[in-house]
Amino acid sequence: MAKAKKKPTGGPYVAAAFFCEKVIEEKDNVPTFVRVMDIVTVERPNMNDVPTGDPNATPAVLLNVVLMLKSGDTKGERNLRVDTITPNEERVKGMDQVVTLLGEEMGITIRGPVPHPVHQEGLYWHEVRLDGKVLTRIPLRVVYSQQKKDDPPPAKTGAKGKG
Repeated sequence: MAKAKKKPTGGPYVAAAFFCEKVIEEKDNVPTFVRVMDIVTVERPNMNDVPTGDPNATPAVLLNVVLMLKSGDTKGERNLRVDTITPNEERVKGMDQVVTLLGEEMGITIRGPVPHPVHQEGLYWHEVRLDGKVLTRIPLRVVYSQQKKDDPPPAKTGAKGKG
């Protein structure tokens, strides 16, 4: 007689964790995620225009974060937190909320707009924690564009043709 397979234990499990430009809610309540990204290109912010001492004045872009978790054996209310770690390893407190997990394949999807800092070029990590335990980290690289919108286009160079 064959042995019964043991049910896996543990959880919660990360089904998805990413940033996107837009979330469309369909009529049947199924979301569509548009322009999933791990790199964002922005104009270099002029830090001279940012008031000093105001933490809310840090230059940012608005992105949607998507976190999809499956409960597994975990049930009940839990504290979900997402902190940002900047390229120079500074930790910035982020989203912090209580979520309810129902067990087994039941899960939660958290999605919504969040301001993402762009005051430094480089790789930002977004640490997702449940009750203090790291579940995953979401990378997002900020790259500065080479040309500002107000700059004139570069002059064309090269030999002129006969005409």
